Order: sequence, then structure tokens, then C-alpha cells
Amino acid sequence: MIKPKVGEEGVYDIGIFNPIASSLPRDEGADFVFYINNLINLNSLLNDFINAVSLFEIIEIQEYNFIKEIDKLNTISKNKICGTIDGWKNIAARDAGMTVFGIREIISYLQSYLHKVPYLNSVAKSDELDRALVEFDNKFNNAKLLRNAIGHRCEITFSPKEIMRHTVDNRIIIPHIDKRVYRLTFKKMNLSLEISKDNHINLAEIINLVYSSYPNIVHLLPPISVPKRD
Repeated sequence: MIKPKVGEEGVYDIGIFNPIASSLPRDEGADFVFYINNLINLNSLLNDFINAVSLFEIIEIQEYNFIKEIDKLNTISKNKICGTIDGWKNIAARDAGMTVFGIREIISYLQSYLHKVPYLNSVAKSDELDRALVEFDNKFNNAKLLRNAIGHRCEITFSPKEIMRHTVDNRIIIPHIDKRVYRLTFKKMNLSLEISKDNHINLAEIINLVYSSYPNIVHLLPPISVPKRD
């Protein structure tokens, strides 16, 4: 398998921050490295979400090709392929849900630990960092609950009592895919996440807002491109 290499065009190199880290007092330098790693991880997690969207697109092409040939298949083969396609979609959706929560956790970490890195704290636009978290919670208000639901999805049907803990209006929605939306009920809440270009854009705009909070290093951070909305 071909893997990108640091130094090749289009491959980001975190080593660009080494001169800054080396110039700081020892303890602050160590905190700076961890802080920068988390800033850059926002870009990595955004790419994970983009990959989940891309995976859905690939699966939908396979699904389209399958539908064209469905009359040629026996019932067993047809049902096996249907199950596989649905399984692939659920894998992509669950990963997307965990990824979205991870982005929120990093933004929260960046808020909490900014004071430990005076080099950044002295010029950081903390109001923009706060606004990024507000924007995130407006767009993905149940990110933590969805993460927990994904992590504990098998426990929902352990018993009638457990099922009742997760019903909404005496109805439970088992995790499933509705077009591009992952849906389920958990702790008496209807939860959903759309694995879509729109949410890719929402996350990219939020991360760009986070990056703009650090005027003295923003030019060194990975570039975040924001596609145009359809």
C-alpha cells in the first residue's frame, strides 16, 4: 500500500513547530507540544469524517450497481448483499459519530489548557475559541449522548427494563441508517447524525474558527478547505 511521506507535496509536517517548542522554557515547551498535537488532531478528525462521507458515496455506487443486477440473484445472495451494504453504512456512521464527539472533546481541551501555554495564551482570541464551542453545540447538540449510544448500543436490548430506559413515547428505535442519517433512541432521546457534505462543511467552519483563535501560529496549522454548499 502506498502511504504519503513527510516532505512530499501536500503532506503536512508537524515538525514545523520544533523551533518554537525549542525556544520555550522546558515545561512550557512540553505543554506546547501536547497542545499543538491536539490542534492538529482536529484536522485529522475532520479527515476521518470526510472519509466516512466518501465511504457512504462508494457504498451508494455499489448499492446502485447491485440494484441493477438484483433480478439475476437468488434470494440468499440478494439478502446477503443487502446485509453487507447496510453493515458497511452502519460502520461508517458509527465512526462518524465517534469522530464528531472527539472534535468537541478537543475544543473543550483547548479551552481548558490554554493557560498552560503562555506563548499562545498571551495573544489567543479566547472569545473565538468560546464561539467555536457554541457553534459546535448548536450544530451537534447531542454529540456526547450519541457517542455513548454508539458505545453501548448492544446493552439497549439486554432486558425489557433496559429497553424502557431508552424508549421515546413507548417506542424504541434500534440503530439504523435512513438514507444518509444514522438514527436511534437512547436514554429517552431521539438521536441522529447526518453523514453528509453539509456536516463536513459545518465541522470545517468550526475548526477554522478554532484555528483563527491563534493568530501567532495559524499560518503554521494545516489548511482547512471549506467546500461550497450545494
